[in-house]
Amino acid sequence: MIVFLTAISETDKHKFIEETMSLAKKNGIKIKYISLGALLMKQLEADLGATFVRKNVLNIDEEFRALGMKNIIRSLKEEMKKHEHIIISGHATFFWKKNFTNAFNWIYLKEIQPDLFITLIDNTDS
Repeated sequence: MIVFLTAISETDKHKFIEETMSLAKKNGIKIKYISLGALLMKQLEADLGATFVRKNVLNIDEEFRALGMKNIIRSLKEEMKKHEHIIISGHATFFWKKNFTNAFNWIYLKEIQPDLFITLIDNTDS
């Protein structure tokens, strides 16, 4: 099963993932967890070196970020062949400079073909 997991800002996504992984392990199920954000940060740091500041990732040229994500999705599809159960965590959209923007090209979701798409919602008041 392939799960694509997103969350709204301020949601404790990591706690949910840890609990899910722990429960699966207790039941003898191995799950591979993949964070698109972590992979993108690693890719951008390799490409940009010292000029890359994580907190300013959305200030990086959108086309450059898109190219990084394209490379990540390409390698992700190879990784998916190795595992039966995968949780892929990533942003669906960003709210940046008073605008909503896609985190990546939605054609990639079609390429990944998740069995389940989950959006965690917590702290809706904030």
